[in-house]
Amino acid sequence: MSLATLASALVLSATVWACSGNPAPIVQTSAPPATPPVNGLPPAANAPSFMPTHITGPHVGRAACPLCVYGNKPQLQIWVQEANFAQALELAKLAERDLVSAGQPYLVVVPSKSGKPSDATITTIKQANLKHVFATHVPNWTDAETSGLYNHTDAYKPKVRVYSVVNRRLFARWDEPGTDKWPDILKKVTESRRFQAESGVTDRQIAPKWEPGQRFTVVFEVFDKQGKPMRNAKVTAWQTDETGLYNPREFGHIIPRLQVNAWTDSNGRIEFDTVYPGPYPAEPEPSHIHFAIPVDGKNQWRTLWFEGDPLLTKEKRDWERGNEETVIVPIDKSKSPWRVSHRYIVQ
Repeated sequence: MSLATLASALVLSATVWACSGNPAPIVQTSAPPATPPVNGLPPAANAPSFMPTHITGPHVGRAACPLCVYGNKPQLQIWVQEANFAQALELAKLAERDLVSAGQPYLVVVPSKSGKPSDATITTIKQANLKHVFATHVPNWTDAETSGLYNHTDAYKPKVRVYSVVNRRLFARWDEPGTDKWPDILKKVTESRRFQAESGVTDRQIAPKWEPGQRFTVVFEVFDKQGKPMRNAKVTAWQTDETGLYNPREFGHIIPRLQVNAWTDSNGRIEFDTVYPGPYPAEPEPSHIHFAIPVDGKNQWRTLWFEGDPLLTKEKRDWERGNEETVIVPIDKSKSPWRVSHRYIVQ
């Protein structure tokens, strides 16, 4: 199936993430998710920027994006339904004690009544006198501009959900954690620190460094029709993980967790860092990576297949020769990371 055909079959989200580009939706064509699907985002997915209202901390009384403020720094998001705030507060107190130097923790309170937490809850938050952990709130669990960006749905509302974030990607998550889970949470947040990198590095990572699989470098160039490199051209790249899935089977989430928006340098070049993608588990589709390049307001598409793939049958090769979107590229496996290069000429 061509990318253009696939994209036309989707209802593309009009949501714009603050401080980040729009992801490219894709449908997992092999195995359907479990029923009912798990909501929220899977580990390694991009952590959406959102604008909660701050109850305490340096931005008290106004909306501010924690992902934008703290960037690639390790963060701990403690989402809590207001009725269960006492459970989250105990976790926040442990974060106050243990995460002063390891990361930035914050509470995200989901009000019992849409709008804002009760005066009693706000008083409890302020009386806790947390100095390092700040508290915020969103309008409701499915609000399209805040909580909804994390794929939270009314199908399942955990009392508490915790995300560990680094490099603006989800490192780990816990549903309904009590204080007995704190050693594991602390271990993960601490572990995430070694992956913290400059945005210039992480902006090119389709798959974060902790993603399992064979590390893989994809040099992607964008040139115009006159053969000149295109500077600051946006390229969206997305792929399956090493098992051939865009998201774990249990997640009902349309955005691939391994996806990134990047911009070419002065030579029209991006050096993507990722893992070698697995083929779809239930379909004879070669391993591949998708790319979208917006030109004059319209996406142009490219899919890379890799020479040596046992699924590149004669029929697939014949099909590729007649398809403008898909090309087969040689792959260098002489050392790790494996490496491919491709130059795309805009149409």
